[in-house]
Amino acid sequence: MMKTIFLIINIFFIAFANVVAQQEFHLSNERYSLLNFNPSSAGAFADQEVKSSAMFNFRNQWFGFEGAPTTYNGIVEHFMEDYNIGLGLSLFNDQIGVDSKWQVSGNYSYRIRLREGFINAGISTSYSRFGNDFTQVRNVDAGDIYDNVSDPVSVFSAGFGIMLHDESLRIGFGSPAFFAFSSEDSNRFKQRHYYAHASFKLGDDFDDIQIEPTLLFKFESSVPVQTKLGLIVWIYDQFSPSIQYRWEDALVLGFGWLVDERFQLGLGYDFTLSQLRTVSNNTFELQLGCLMY
Repeated sequence: MMKTIFLIINIFFIAFANVVAQQEFHLSNERYSLLNFNPSSAGAFADQEVKSSAMFNFRNQWFGFEGAPTTYNGIVEHFMEDYNIGLGLSLFNDQIGVDSKWQVSGNYSYRIRLREGFINAGISTSYSRFGNDFTQVRNVDAGDIYDNVSDPVSVFSAGFGIMLHDESLRIGFGSPAFFAFSSEDSNRFKQRHYYAHASFKLGDDFDDIQIEPTLLFKFESSVPVQTKLGLIVWIYDQFSPSIQYRWEDALVLGFGWLVDERFQLGLGYDFTLSQLRTVSNNTFELQLGCLMY
């Protein structure tokens, strides 16, 4: 009986991984990873005195569940003030069951000053490598077609984004993989994803406490539109507890801490609300960042 259960679980993950492999990787605290889904955010720091940043993101989704998604992501950004150009580099690895994905993305944005605030337009190019290791699957017979490691597939993609922003407001739209090219059928690995996001910090810059409502929409043609509502509370511009609701999926609690002028720490915890809660032990995220002036 237990062998049958393990086999069903592994089959589920193979099917699940093939679907998720077509998706962009997922992080709940998008404010630490905006570059990943909107190329125009490269170098667009909330604090205009910041010129460069480095950020590391880690996500353990449904931890305690064998084969659950694990994500590592590193981001480096720099703003060239003399040229109004933002540059960004993103590296990430996604491991989901027997599927793995590596990706490196380069981002370029150009900033135009408005009467109030700025508008950024950006593009990105990415190289992705997908692989499957079916030797991890249990209870397969010797010689089975899944009893091997599949040849990796490489995909090149390009995307775009636009964002209106100032010190309090951010409204943007992006598609990080609008075009995809591969010797294989690229649509199997890269679907077009569209992201629309907005946030607005309420209160004066000198207030001890400020409130920032956030809104995010994700769209991909094969699944329903995903909506996420959030609220961040900024305390002395140093601490930032937050709560987010991902529609019919999860409740996300977060906490940010500006340790000093340079170092940032972020934590996130997803409480699963969908039917996966019967087998999921929820999700944990960690963000570590460094700012340079």
